Amino acid sequence: MRRMRISGALVLCAALFVAGESWGYNWHYSIVKARYPLSERTRSCVICHTRNGSENLNRFGAAFLAAGANDRALVAIAAHDADGDGAGNDVELRTGHFPGEAEDAPSAAEVAALRAGRPVPGDLEREMLETLQCPCCDKLVMNCRCDMVPEIRGMVRDAVRAGVGAAAIKQRLVARYGRKILPLAERSETLSPTQFAEGRVANAYRIAAQMPRELEKYPCYCACYRVNGHLSLLDCYKNEHSARCTTCLGEAELVEAMVQSGSPEVAVRQRIVSQFGGRH
Repeated sequence: MRRMRISGALVLCAALFVAGESWGYNWHYSIVKARYPLSERTRSCVICHTRNGSENLNRFGAAFLAAGANDRALVAIAAHDADGDGAGNDVELRTGHFPGEAEDAPSAAEVAALRAGRPVPGDLEREMLETLQCPCCDKLVMNCRCDMVPEIRGMVRDAVRAGVGAAAIKQRLVARYGRKILPLAERSETLSPTQFAEGRVANAYRIAAQMPRELEKYPCYCACYRVNGHLSLLDCYKNEHSARCTTCLGEAELVEAMVQSGSPEVAVRQRIVSQFGGRH
């Protein structure tokens, strides 16, 4: 029998299918999200996956998988220090840090606030730069080298140091750069299909506009979460990303066809994984 090599992420997907879980976003992100009050910056698949490839699990993701990849697994590894930075997994997630990245450890003040039951002071500048989108190329500001990025970083830095709140900072940024700079989670609508001349692209954006709740259930397998911060297939249609991505187009077409044929959610998800999961 031929053996297929399956990446850690796909093994995890398979485990979750067997468990019969229902996912709103990417494969195991929603389990963590249901248990922990994630910060704006940690609402990301990077909780369990490395930044250099969505098929690779970091040390926390590997521990989560080994423990069973379910809610009980989070409890089992809560006190462990997966990344070896001196803070347990539970502490890191509750203070807004990544438990799989040793360079991202909570401060003593954050840990003290958590243990005392006080609000944990966040790093507003870092959180904003890790979630804002570049209005030029749709990449996350932290990953972008467009000419306007230094100015955006400067505006955020100066505003935070002046004591301006996140909402007011975003208002200033939108006034200067438009709503495209906002995190995708704050954009409720997908782009209009009428703005695209190419037939297949326009059709895919039509699908997204007509069945957003369906597309929101499934992950996109083009690894767009690393650069663009996408948490579901729907996010790919809130900017022009899908117009340049055949994986996004193919997944939307598949979802529409299977939903119209009456296929259950688990069947749609399994088909997406089998057809697109190896393209990371």
